[in-house]
Amino acid sequence: MVPFHRFLPVALALMLAGLALGAGEGEGRSKHSGPPTLSDIARSPREFLGQELVLTIQVESRPTRWNPFLTRFGTEDYCALLAWGDEQRLWDREDYSNPRAMLFARRGTPLEPQIQSASRYGRFEATAVVRQVLLARPWIEITALRPLPEQFSEGSLIHASRGVEFMAAEHWELATQSFERALASDLPGRVRADLEGLRADSLARCPKPNRDPSKKIAVPVAPPALR
Repeated sequence: MVPFHRFLPVALALMLAGLALGAGEGEGRSKHSGPPTLSDIARSPREFLGQELVLTIQVESRPTRWNPFLTRFGTEDYCALLAWGDEQRLWDREDYSNPRAMLFARRGTPLEPQIQSASRYGRFEATAVVRQVLLARPWIEITALRPLPEQFSEGSLIHASRGVEFMAAEHWELATQSFERALASDLPGRVRADLEGLRADSLARCPKPNRDPSKKIAVPVAPPALR
């Protein structure tokens, strides 16, 4: 009798083959009324299978190694970006720690130098297709990439994160100052709106002065001996 463990690699390959649903094997039909985000795709990848999508992404890193499993996205043929969705609030620890997806571009195309030169926190508009779904993950191929002028820089992120920490500690004045520093950059519209909301909330909670600002405070006069 053939030992059972010898069947495991074959069984695993068959299981993965069944999970590696490709675009030609049942294209998805999105139920979203508005433009999908990278978070939408990561949450329900089968809905977007085979669809061409326009996404706004922010670069977390440029991985050089990954396991392609049974997908087409081997390291010899593709380069990759690990990205946050533009909808993620990076000053939130949970969002910052969880980039939504990896996106791939074929080597030897004009996309390769764009990918290779992309810096951390770089923001792009990506035209992409969900080619496969494997292990509940979308495997996304980039077909076009356009850098965006408005960036959420590392400096702004640091100040915004400090602002959130100061809010948690109820240091409202320090939080307000941190958000003001974060807002000094040329930020994307959604990021600016969110940070302005946090700044307004912090400012509203700052302690109010006890005295009436319309009343002048008398300055004590030094005694004659001290003049």
